[in-house]
Amino acid sequence: MDLRFGGGLLACLLCACTTPSAISNSATHQQAGPQCNLLPAEVWSSTAYAGWSQGQLCNAGQGPLWQGTPDGIARITRFTFTHGHASFFRYAVISERDDGRAWIEFGGGGYGEDGVRSGWEALEPHRRDLSAEDLARFNALAESTGTFEHSVGTWDGGELYMHCQLLEMERAEGSDYSFSSVNIGCNQPERLMPLVRHVMDLAWLEFAEEGRLIR
Repeated sequence: MDLRFGGGLLACLLCACTTPSAISNSATHQQAGPQCNLLPAEVWSSTAYAGWSQGQLCNAGQGPLWQGTPDGIARITRFTFTHGHASFFRYAVISERDDGRAWIEFGGGGYGEDGVRSGWEALEPHRRDLSAEDLARFNALAESTGTFEHSVGTWDGGELYMHCQLLEMERAEGSDYSFSSVNIGCNQPERLMPLVRHVMDLAWLEFAEEGRLIR
């Protein structure tokens, strides 16, 4: 099911552009690395998926969630922020054990200040345990937004966005899997943003470019 949470028509350009050579090299980097079957066919064949994140996540060592959670893990939720010209990306993964304990892992990569001339640099991933309070707030916000109530969805409705930063949200719980997306650089739904801000705090992410980018 391709559920759309919004409506209307809007064209939005990326706030911070890169050079044509940066775009070309970014695309090359995206396709590098193993094809790790990161997303199921119902996602990558839908309008909710823009095709930006798979190669970057594979290169960062991330695996597919849609094939189910491993033994001892009750739920895994992944947030992936990808720049509109693929010059950087960030991910945050929250894993919850069967016993109620949880941790977050976050990382990413991107080009340096000189763009493609400085080469792609991977960020050192971080992992830390989450407090019971942080986890409870995270799950309460996720439930209140309805983000993971549908198998495939988008918050962008009928809008047309170009070169905006994309946020992809995945959740696996046992054999259940859901995916939703939003062009977060141009579309920041009021209902969704409390969850996004909480994840940003947990993953040490900040707004940039007057709130139009998250990194």
